[in-house]
Amino acid sequence: PPDAEDADPSGGKVNNNNNKNNSNDNSSNGVGGGTDPPPPDGPSPPSAADEEAELARQRKAAKKRDKKARQKEAKRREAEAKAAAAAERKREKAITSWRSRVVAACRGGDGRGMERLVGESPYRNYCPGDSANGANGDENNSSSNNGGGDGEAYLRDQLDWLVGSCVQKYPPSGLPDGDGDNPARAALVSYILSVCPGVLTECRDGGRSGVHSAAYGNDAELVGWVADFLNDNNDNDAGGGDGDVPSPLADTCGDAGWTPLHYAVAGGSGSALEALLGRGCDPRARTDPELTRFRSRGYGSGVTPRELAVVLQSGAIDEDLVSHGSAVDEVVEGRIGGGGERGRSAYRSSLRSIEARLRHVEEHGYSAPAGGKGEPRGGEAPGGGGGSRTPADQQATSAGNNKKAKKKKKKKDQQQSQSQQSAPDSANSSKKEPEALGGDGEDLTDPVAVALLGMGFAGSQIASAARALGGYDRATADDMVTWILTGGLG
Repeated sequence: PPDAEDADPSGGKVNNNNNKNNSNDNSSNGVGGGTDPPPPDGPSPPSAADEEAELARQRKAAKKRDKKARQKEAKRREAEAKAAAAAERKREKAITSWRSRVVAACRGGDGRGMERLVGESPYRNYCPGDSANGANGDENNSSSNNGGGDGEAYLRDQLDWLVGSCVQKYPPSGLPDGDGDNPARAALVSYILSVCPGVLTECRDGGRSGVHSAAYGNDAELVGWVADFLNDNNDNDAGGGDGDVPSPLADTCGDAGWTPLHYAVAGGSGSALEALLGRGCDPRARTDPELTRFRSRGYGSGVTPRELAVVLQSGAIDEDLVSHGSAVDEVVEGRIGGGGERGRSAYRSSLRSIEARLRHVEEHGYSAPAGGKGEPRGGEAPGGGGGSRTPADQQATSAGNNKKAKKKKKKKDQQQSQSQQSAPDSANSSKKEPEALGGDGEDLTDPVAVALLGMGFAGSQIASAARALGGYDRATADDMVTWILTGGLG
């Protein structure tokens, strides 16, 4: 029979197992068999294949992240571009609407409305091509708006449009009521000068400035405003004259080398001539000899304004002058060869008067014409008694002017309706209009009288000179100018 120890269910088997484990331990320790020892505790090191697979996985994940980032950035830029394009379309629509209202205000002489529009100008702090924030005028645009570049060029183009479509198109004489005072135009010019004065003072397209064009078109009012602005801002660079004349009033243009005085002479613009002379422009200023000179003098010296008036009167322009650019062609086509016989006669009379006036200033120095109208229609209030009307002056009286214009129009309509209801009187129909009469009923429709009126002389002065010299048939424009300037002693 088995022993009690052997009968134990775990006894003998446990011992046998222990013996086997001991033999295995001895074998692992080199006591018994010759097998390798087991690896130490922990994970086994990765193989080269595992490392390469891990790197490939990381590269793939990085590419995926980069692709998502690029897609996100592209979507963001696309959204910004769409927003900027929408903002630009909205702004251009607002600009178009604003400009149409500016034209309407300038055409109607609505000074108060123009002041509101100037305050709503869409060009303030605006640089096209910027983001939506830039379009709203943030600080990032200050350098572009003030320092040149595309923003400044865009602004110049926009203001050039206003000058051509409003300032030059609707001068004071073009107002519906014909009173010669346009506060809306004054407010617009003041705004243009405050934002970008170079639009009117610098020689740009065609080599001319706004002052040159205003002098040729007899816009003495615009010449006066620009001169006053330059004087207020101390832009006194003597480009000619006696040292205190703002350079834009004396600069020669790049087209024909003419100063504003030469353009005033060529245009027969007596009012603009007086505005320039009254602000110190030199009557002996010469053209750039490389652009305009006498053929007989070579390149020695240019042509003075009075000499230009003499040549234009003679009609021998091609024989006497060498002039580049298009200025002479414009004068020949628009003044000498156009306007009909009556217009040509008036132009020749203006040239004679201008020549006499320049000769007097050269010999005796500048003094305002008799009657105190040194700036007729350009520098004074209509029918005024001296003093310069600045844009601010016209803006201050714009409300009253608008009311007067409405009352005048209403009264005119009533008079027209009454005249239509009543039969015209044959005796009254032969009478001249009051505007065509001088102080004592003298006729001022003669070309000589028209030319003198254009120079700023009063109707009473012209009528007195005509009577003293034996009428318009016997007196020339030069004789009448001399008589008026010498107080009846000439």
